Amino acid sequence: MKKDKKLEKDELYQILDEYSIPKDRVVEIADAIRENLLIGLHTTLNSMFGPGTLKYIPPDARKAIDAFLRRKRMGLHRNQRYVVSFLNSVEKTRDFLTEFEAGCLLTLCIHINMNSDGLLEKDDKPMSREEIIEALGISREKARQLFDKLVELGIIIKEDMKTISQVKNGKDIGKEKVVNIKIFRISPEFHLMGEMDAEQKKTPFVKMYHTHAMRIFKRLDMEHRGALYKLLANFHYQSYYLCLNANEDLRRNKKQSWNRVFMEQTYKPIQHIGLQGFADILQVNLRTARKRLEVLEEANAIKTDGKGDKLKIILNPIVFSRLQNPDAYSMFLIGQFLEKEKGIVQNGIKKKKLKKKSSTKVKSTSKQDKEGA
Repeated sequence: MKKDKKLEKDELYQILDEYSIPKDRVVEIADAIRENLLIGLHTTLNSMFGPGTLKYIPPDARKAIDAFLRRKRMGLHRNQRYVVSFLNSVEKTRDFLTEFEAGCLLTLCIHINMNSDGLLEKDDKPMSREEIIEALGISREKARQLFDKLVELGIIIKEDMKTISQVKNGKDIGKEKVVNIKIFRISPEFHLMGEMDAEQKKTPFVKMYHTHAMRIFKRLDMEHRGALYKLLANFHYQSYYLCLNANEDLRRNKKQSWNRVFMEQTYKPIQHIGLQGFADILQVNLRTARKRLEVLEEANAIKTDGKGDKLKIILNPIVFSRLQNPDAYSMFLIGQFLEKEKGIVQNGIKKKKLKKKSSTKVKSTSKQDKEGA
């Protein structure tokens, strides 16, 4: 087989070529592995070429490919900015927030600056009230109500700060002078951008990755972002299932990896939260809960398995992670969500047209839903 110059520079191709993989299989096997980076080598090859394909790859080559896969998997979140949410605090206050208010709060978390004690910033400067209103895309009156609620709950902290500026309250005052401005922080008891201390690492938390979160947020209105926020405390730290025992280690044998335990189905029972429990957390009726699920799944924020009493809800680990580092199981899940993401990206224009056609129906259903609530 004649070598392609581009392939000669390809790391995966070089690994396969180096270990004497049959030349007529090198390219297709390399493509299969690359296409399924986040799924195990054995599973990938069997699904693409049928059982027994792994025999083509010598043990040394398998080790080299596994190392290659680990590097690629870790690269998904490498150098990604993330904000930490402390789930005990989230759970204590979520019932006091509407979905809209919770959605605004989750959106504001994107604007926390690194190691700043929760300071909200834009272009490396403290955000003014006007800039926050603009970032949220809400009215002044809604912003006032939101700020009052978040300050009352201790989630947002308002402070006065002196600075040199020629702008005060959004108006140009003609010349630079010392002015007092209001700055806004999100309490580190709730959300943090930067290093966690030893005590914080012992408490339940979730990391939200900026770039991936912003992509999902573009597909969701504030209510659906708020639904995500309210659910965070109930996603299991190993399995990502929405459940009642979210912080329990489900391994019976602590020496085994969670991935192995899950594959062998030897884990402790997961106390799944179905549709009714989902509705209870969001404080909505069942009809609204079903719509929330549909929209969140369509946006690739969650995925669901089963229906009715057997419904299971899984959080997207690309966006939210409860682990310091991703394990084999979360990588498997990530592979599934990435596959869905490809479809959304490819069919995005088509989906928008469909939504536009059905906008009237959605509005009328929404009105009925409010009346039934």
